[in-house]
Amino acid sequence: MKPTLTRIAFLMAIAWFAGGCATGTNLEPAPVETMESSGDLCIGGCEGIQLIADPDAWKGTPEIIDHVTPIKITVKNNHGSAIRVLYRQFALIAPDGKRFSALPPFEIKGIVEVPSPPTLSGPPAFRSHNFFVSPHHHAYVPGVPMAGEPFPYDPFYYDRYYRTWKEIELPTEHMKTVALPEGDIRDQGEVTGFVYFEKVVGVEMVELHMDLMEADDGTIFGRIRIPFNVVE
Repeated sequence: MKPTLTRIAFLMAIAWFAGGCATGTNLEPAPVETMESSGDLCIGGCEGIQLIADPDAWKGTPEIIDHVTPIKITVKNNHGSAIRVLYRQFALIAPDGKRFSALPPFEIKGIVEVPSPPTLSGPPAFRSHNFFVSPHHHAYVPGVPMAGEPFPYDPFYYDRYYRTWKEIELPTEHMKTVALPEGDIRDQGEVTGFVYFEKVVGVEMVELHMDLMEADDGTIFGRIRIPFNVVE
């Protein structure tokens, strides 16, 4: 077991523009100078983990961004051991503490049927290497190996944020197809997909937070933070 650490990584958001027409959110990268220092700073990475976030990558139904904030996220693991990716580890947090949580897109009863967007050039919205999907999401991600059990499932988190989807009559089938599923990233692995956050409104700035977790014992060993300005 590795000791719990308090390091916090400051990374700027990196955007991909690999063809097609993107539909941006109301977020834009902010300079790291706008962030308050906290703990032992870890510039450019945290314990071998890299987080890349693109708020302008959504190429699906444009109306989606009126209800949620989709961010294309890549997590790269060079930590030396497997790390776990859970939705509850992600959040957009304003300076006053207001939290916009990640919404689990799977295992929702009923979906809205909308046409899928045309095939676009560039890398696929979901891709992985050395990634093992959680048992409760395995059916939604064909062709990706399944992580071993036991694997944590938080019914309280899921039940709470499922209500948000019901209120806005989402997610669409396409949103599920390109979503980032929960799972384990083994050393030298990575995963890319969309994380859907509660719609960011009423604040001028948020930080994307990702808590870093060991896959073997659930130890939280760090946090990555990326700042964004909110443009209304």
